[in-house]
Amino acid sequence: MPRTRMASLVTAALGLLTLALFASSPAQAFPDAQIDAQIRPCFGGLTDPTIGTRCKAKARSPSRGPAKPPPPPPTFIDCAYARPGEISQAIAGNYDGVTITLTSSTGQACRESVAINRPARIEADPNVTLRFGQPLLVAPSGQPCIRLAPRIWVALRGLSIAQAEGERAPCIQGQDVDLTVIESNIAYSGDGSAITLVGDSRLNLAGSQIVSRSLEPAVVLQGRLKLDTVTIGAAVAGLKVATSEDSSLRNLTLVRLDDWTGSRRSASSAGLVVADVAANQLIDIQGLSVTGFSRGTYVSGTGEINLRAPKITGADWALIVEGPATRVSQASLQAGSNAWRNSLTYCIMQAHYYLCPFF
Repeated sequence: MPRTRMASLVTAALGLLTLALFASSPAQAFPDAQIDAQIRPCFGGLTDPTIGTRCKAKARSPSRGPAKPPPPPPTFIDCAYARPGEISQAIAGNYDGVTITLTSSTGQACRESVAINRPARIEADPNVTLRFGQPLLVAPSGQPCIRLAPRIWVALRGLSIAQAEGERAPCIQGQDVDLTVIESNIAYSGDGSAITLVGDSRLNLAGSQIVSRSLEPAVVLQGRLKLDTVTIGAAVAGLKVATSEDSSLRNLTLVRLDDWTGSRRSASSAGLVVADVAANQLIDIQGLSVTGFSRGTYVSGTGEINLRAPKITGADWALIVEGPATRVSQASLQAGSNAWRNSLTYCIMQAHYYLCPFF
């Protein structure tokens, strides 16, 4: 085949191939052309924003992370505006050991039966004046002022608490709890007690006053007692404790309420009752003052009682001991119409009722 014809055929073939390439879609032939075809219509928007909307970027939906927990309830409560249950909700909605501060801008009390389900402190605003006549917390009729869940500790400071119609409910009640009451007033009227702690509880009372108009003891405790500078006014019985370990009482004043004196109830009244003292326990009592109760102090059990400088007046029986070894020193005891003052009275008796000054 002549070379000229061969060259013509090659040239024709190349021409056909070139036409085929240019005839195909630009996007298929060249990837760059495809991208160019997609973005070129949007260039006009740079100079004329009214051109089409298909080039606008789609708005991104906000990311949905985990929802934030609601803030805890406030811990500073003005009783003038508090809702029923607000104190309980503030404790339940916060952390263990939370401190709730109560105040009143108008002198109005919080009216609530406070349920405490975790370790907590409740205290009064330092600007609030502590007095019986104007309590900061008042319980509804027939309900406790404060209910403690088992196995927690609670501290009350600077509070004035009242229950005028307790019926069978005590003002403060708990089981297997650790309760501290400091510089507080408790006024109770009903058929229960101002404080009732049972099971294996601990009670720390300091700088406080309790008034209880009830046939039951003003304070009932099963467990350990630590007491310092406390005054209890009671109709029938002041303090009744069944100890589970060594206990200490300092500067306890027990007064029988004058408006109940002379009634038939006075014959069975008792100021301090310490029951079932175990053989390995020591109850140390210093600076005890008991006035107006038929039985000034009654102790029973098999352990040891140490009474230093007790002063018991207006009693039919100043000191009654059934069982425990009892040491009495620097005593001033009065029973019936007679009074004895012994500067160094020492008594150890077993399984005996006795009036200490005779020994």
